Amino acid sequence: MPGPTDPVRREQLRALAAGGMTVLTNEGSTLPLDPAAPTAARPLVLVGRHALGTVAQGGGSAQVRPPHVVSIAEGLVAALGADRVRVVDGVEVRQSPDVADPRFVRDPETGMPGIRITSRRADGEELASTASDLAMIALGMTTSAHEGAAGVELAAELDLAAPTEVEVGVRGAGRWTVEIDGVEHQVELVLSAGDLGAAILSPPVWTTIVTAGQGSRLTARLDTSQGALGLLGVVARPAPRPSVEVIAAAVEAASGAGTAVVVVGLTTEQETESVDKHTLALPGDQDELVRAVAAVADRTVVVVNAATPVLMPWLDDVHAVVWVGLPGQEGGNAVADVLLGLREAAGRLVTTFPAADGDGPAWSPVPTDGSLVYEESVRVGYRGWDGGEKEPRFWFGHGLGWTTWAYHSVRVENENVLVELENTGTRPGREVVQVYVRPEGESVRLAGWAIADDVPPGERRTVTVRMDSRVLRVWEGVTGGRSAVVSCWSRVGSGTYGLRADALG
Repeated sequence: MPGPTDPVRREQLRALAAGGMTVLTNEGSTLPLDPAAPTAARPLVLVGRHALGTVAQGGGSAQVRPPHVVSIAEGLVAALGADRVRVVDGVEVRQSPDVADPRFVRDPETGMPGIRITSRRADGEELASTASDLAMIALGMTTSAHEGAAGVELAAELDLAAPTEVEVGVRGAGRWTVEIDGVEHQVELVLSAGDLGAAILSPPVWTTIVTAGQGSRLTARLDTSQGALGLLGVVARPAPRPSVEVIAAAVEAASGAGTAVVVVGLTTEQETESVDKHTLALPGDQDELVRAVAAVADRTVVVVNAATPVLMPWLDDVHAVVWVGLPGQEGGNAVADVLLGLREAAGRLVTTFPAADGDGPAWSPVPTDGSLVYEESVRVGYRGWDGGEKEPRFWFGHGLGWTTWAYHSVRVENENVLVELENTGTRPGREVVQVYVRPEGESVRLAGWAIADDVPPGERRTVTVRMDSRVLRVWEGVTGGRSAVVSCWSRVGSGTYGLRADALG
């Protein structure tokens, strides 16, 4: 069985990630980009915090530890060369800084990326000393060598090319002594909610801005004599810059650029457990960043690195939008493959995207006067949008590709729907044929789907979609013995429903 670093497995993960991405818009066939177009004199401009720190997976219990994560910047540089890609950092995307990137800190003892964790008993004797490639430790929930310690020390040296301003600090509840280059700070952090979830998913954070250089030492000591529970870590990163300054730098880089790719998205602060959303807007000033770059670049492509819908107020200002989801450890390589046309993004949306906060059939889950009325009945998700007052930004099942399609005929044979379609574009393509039914008096339903894969230009192909028999039923009352009304599933007759073989909308 190939491991996650095996070339065979990496290629599989790369192909899966690319194939699941979704092209939302593609004005004038902006995508795929011509790999030969960027030059050293006129490089592809890549902008955004998510380009440098691509989010590969969700937070909380969704997280695993991949051996590596290829960022979008790393993927495009590997594909085109460093001289043909200009990478520009984006605006801040988190409310609270995460623990230090292992590439920014190193173990003072080994010099390897990561930190040194040392724990001590109540008498001051060392309990354990371990290296960690993550700048944090979990206490109170593991069997690590540091459990039961009276005190824990997290130490790191900063890996900086030159003296600069950095933000340093700690994450996790407790009484801390934080020392940076000999200057001490006494810090006490308290959980906002007194439960395990808060200690793991949203630990309190303290930071300060200092000037540091290569080898500057950061030491954080925590008193754990009364016990410790949760994730504890150190923060170390370049000092954040004002959004106006960051956006100005992006505008300067994108001015007159042939193509600018702006990467935006969400973080584990939004996409995790134990957190309710109050808006679908992108965090920080990412919308302003997109608008500013789109105003000066010849062509602007937006890559959205998120698993759930976001608002896109700049949609009419850009030429193409690609939804890459949470693409895993090979995400950056997969995005490069899609943008440069080496692979087709043939995914289809599994969620309906609202155009504005408040749109949709069931926006608020908050009870009123202690009551929450489920008045939407079965009209949940795309079923609720269908026939509703508001049009979504993108429908469930939406997705483009690198070619175009014509549907010629549809016929039904029992529970099978045979669809003849034609690739009317200039590139081979993959189409997801979707069949929806609408029983009389009911909302629309996805009955089944099938894939027409690798269809050459000009070729016609017949695809068979087998409808799920459970979809062809309705729950209704029928008269039973002694005139009793009994609710049961009844099969929908073939003449009592409408059918369409296409995406919604």
